[in-house]
Amino acid sequence: MTYISLFMALSNPLKDFFKSSKRRKISRLYEKECEEAERMIERKIVSMELHDNILSRIFGLRMLMGYIKISDDKVVQEKYVTYLGDLYQIEKEIRELSRGLSSRLLATEIHFPDDLKKLIARQAEIGDTIEIIYTDNVDWEEVEEIVKWNIYRVLQQLFNNIHRHAEASLVCVKLYTDESNQLILSLIEDGIGFELDKEFETANGLNNIQLRVDSCGGNIDIKSNINSGTEIFISLPKSIKKENYDKQVFGPNH
Repeated sequence: MTYISLFMALSNPLKDFFKSSKRRKISRLYEKECEEAERMIERKIVSMELHDNILSRIFGLRMLMGYIKISDDKVVQEKYVTYLGDLYQIEKEIRELSRGLSSRLLATEIHFPDDLKKLIARQAEIGDTIEIIYTDNVDWEEVEEIVKWNIYRVLQQLFNNIHRHAEASLVCVKLYTDESNQLILSLIEDGIGFELDKEFETANGLNNIQLRVDSCGGNIDIKSNINSGTEIFISLPKSIKKENYDKQVFGPNH
C-alpha cells in the first residue's frame, strides 16, 4: 500500500473523529451555557420570591400584629396564634429558598378562588383605612396552575406597593375574561400616583411584575400621574405550554 493510499484510507476516519470531537466540545459548551442560564434564572426567581412573596407577607403580618393587643379575649388569642403560624410557614419558605429549592416554590399549590378571596380579605385587614372593591368573574378551572400562581403573586406585590407607597383610600380589583378569552386583571386605586419612567428605573417590585407577566406571554399597561392615582391592566393567556413558558423565562435556546 502506497503512502497516498494509506493517507486516503485514514483520512475519512480522521475527519469523522475530529468532527465528533468538535461536536462534543460544542455540546459541552452549550451545556455549560444552559447551566449558567438556569443558575441566573434561579437567582432571579429567588429574588422575586423574596421580594414579592416573603417580604410582603412579613410586612403584612407585622402590620397586623401591630394592631392586636394581647389580652384574655379568646378571639384575640386565636388570631395571634394564627399569625404566629403564618410567620412559622414563612420561616420554612425562607429556609427552602436558602437551600436553592425554588422549584418547590413554583410547585406550591394555590386553591382558586378561595385563596384569592383570602388574599383580598387580608389586604383589607392590613390597610384598615382602604376600601377594597373586588370582583371575580373568572372560571378558574379553565386557567392553568402556572398562570394562577403568577396572578396570585402579581396581586400580592401590587397590594404591597399600595400599602407602602400609594396612600390610597379606594382600590378596585376586577378579574374577568375578555372577548378573546384572555384573562384580565384590572386594578385601579386613587392614591398619590407616581412618574412611571422613574418608578420602573428604581422599583424592583414593578420590574418583577413585568417579568412575571412576560413569562406567561401576557401584556401589562400602567397609567399613573402624580396625585392622579394608578390604573393597571394585565392580560394573560389562560393556558401556556411548558416549553413556551421555559422559552419566556430561560430564553429561546433553552
